Amino acid sequence: MFTAPLTTSVEGAGYHIVSEEIYRSREQIMLLGVAAGWLAAGTVLGKIRVGDINVVAKAGGNTGNGTVSAVTAKKGAKAGTYRVDFTAATKFDVVDPEGYRIKSGSTGTAYNDDLGFTITAGGNAFVAGDAFDIVVELTDGAYGPLDLTAGNGLEEAVGVLWEGRNVVLGEDEDPIPVRAVANIRETEVHAGLLVWPEGITAEQQAAAQAQLAARHVILRSK
Repeated sequence: MFTAPLTTSVEGAGYHIVSEEIYRSREQIMLLGVAAGWLAAGTVLGKIRVGDINVVAKAGGNTGNGTVSAVTAKKGAKAGTYRVDFTAATKFDVVDPEGYRIKSGSTGTAYNDDLGFTITAGGNAFVAGDAFDIVVELTDGAYGPLDLTAGNGLEEAVGVLWEGRNVVLGEDEDPIPVRAVANIRETEVHAGLLVWPEGITAEQQAAAQAQLAARHVILRSK
């Protein structure tokens, strides 16, 4: 669910724009909503960059029967297979798809590097040599409303929806991507006319504003 703009007297396409370089600022995108309904012009957007993430135990299985949960791909994630190698019952190393060992971790503690995940111990303890493969698929995918908890790219602000669009559901009850136009560079927008995720904090909004500024999408208060 998303908050309404602070000012709604005019809600046409581009009503939130202060200035733009039309041929450079706008880009045709595929827009994917989180549910059926209207996405207003001025909605702050993220972009899906992570497809499927699959977790499998090493070939032949593990001695330990713990589980991996809450797997997300962070901004620096690479496409391919991450190897989680146990060095002891509660300790593990992580090797990225290019063979580099990155941050090590422990069971019961949220891991946070290229990937985010938590390994929970089961009734049978892990032993050195147990392992998991986490296979990450990256994609140059659709845009959607900023979602700070998404973990697939939508948590990073990358642009602003230029025109409102209606999202409908397919037969499988999933939203169908629709063509739309967004400002993703060289744009100034009215800060008070943007549509943010419901419940976003001032700190989170400031971080998203900085992400937009890095792409030369600048918020103006007047």
